[in-house]
Amino acid sequence: SAEVERRLFGEVGRLMAEPVSADELERAKRQLETTVWLGLQTSRARAQALGQAEMLAGDWRDAARQVERIRACTAPDLMRAALHLDVARRVVVWIVPAPGATGGRP
Repeated sequence: SAEVERRLFGEVGRLMAEPVSADELERAKRQLETTVWLGLQTSRARAQALGQAEMLAGDWRDAARQVERIRACTAPDLMRAALHLDVARRVVVWIVPAPGATGGRP
């Protein structure tokens, strides 16, 4: 919705202007790290992670460095990354189901 979009870009703007608190950053790091570890529980998921690392970074070993990069992230790093999310250069696509559409469900 428009409200979600407004809030999202409000947070991006806030991130550009002021660093996140140490507590907020640590909480986000723990959540991401947990997501990474939980996402590697099956052989298939591990194979996908290795393939993705090979495709995106050119080195399958890069998958093992993902948690290391999360742990090394700083508030200034996030502020620099937010600069790439320039609201003036965004493209927003809204997908609205046709009236009567069931979203693939019977």
